[in-house]
Amino acid sequence: MNPRRFTSVAEQYHLAYLAQMFGLSKRAKFGIDLLDERIGIELKSRLNLYTPNFAVHEYQVDHFRFELPRHDLFWAFMTYKLDTPISEMREQEIENQIYSRETWILPWDWIQQFPIAAAKTGPYIYVHHKHFPKSEECITLEEKRSRLHFPKGWGLEERLQWEKE
Repeated sequence: MNPRRFTSVAEQYHLAYLAQMFGLSKRAKFGIDLLDERIGIELKSRLNLYTPNFAVHEYQVDHFRFELPRHDLFWAFMTYKLDTPISEMREQEIENQIYSRETWILPWDWIQQFPIAAAKTGPYIYVHHKHFPKSEECITLEEKRSRLHFPKGWGLEERLQWEKE
């Protein structure tokens, strides 16, 4: 399978997974990935074979806050593993080949601590895995080879729609 096509299709499966977990819509209104009348989540995902850096377009930080001023906004940073190399995969098999997911859901303003880097394709904010909060600072839940970390006290735990193992 073409790696660029894979990335687009896999992202849709990741969004469907998070939408189901939190009861959100994949409407992408105002450009944000998942949304309801109160909460919005922007997803950044990486296959675990690559560097655990996440690139965030700098414009997204202020743009989404401006467009959705009454929403609680979050970043979702996801790493995932595959059972099969991308080159051997067929599109309809992708969801079944995602072996595991680990996702950190963090408050929108958490990203403000990182500098803006000038790049050829535009300014980015680079977030590295090592900067994620320690597990004792988060609620961590596991289900079916997936691990979800999110901050305490933001009401996200009340929205979860999964069965704990």
